[in-house]
Amino acid sequence: MRACRSSVSVSGCSFSPTSATRTVSGRVSDSSTARANGCRRVKVPHIGWNTVAYPRTSSLFDGVPENSAFYFVHSYCLVPRDGAVVIGETEYGVRFAAAVQRGDTLFAVQFHPEKSSTLGLKVLSNFGRIAEEARA
Repeated sequence: MRACRSSVSVSGCSFSPTSATRTVSGRVSDSSTARANGCRRVKVPHIGWNTVAYPRTSSLFDGVPENSAFYFVHSYCLVPRDGAVVIGETEYGVRFAAAVQRGDTLFAVQFHPEKSSTLGLKVLSNFGRIAEEARA
């Protein structure tokens, strides 16, 4: 996850072991942990489409139906200390955070919205609107 230094930040990049915990408290786990938990058919890196459920409401997903599919490419998963920051989750061997939000100014996603077709572009559009509203 890379966070921009602005009033609102978002990332379409995969969580990295060093940067994710700088913006959201928690730890970053290697996706091979899923294999260790008995999911032997899980391949790392995780590459492909997965649906995302919304455990809590966020304006980042306005107009994007719950359980929409997004494109993932990653080898690490963020395990936030505070589960309340999780606004999207998916499953690949284990259930994990696919999107987080801290306050009204930090948003991060595990999937790649720019590669996730129309719904990914909607997420990016929502982020643009959130950033513009924060400027006002």
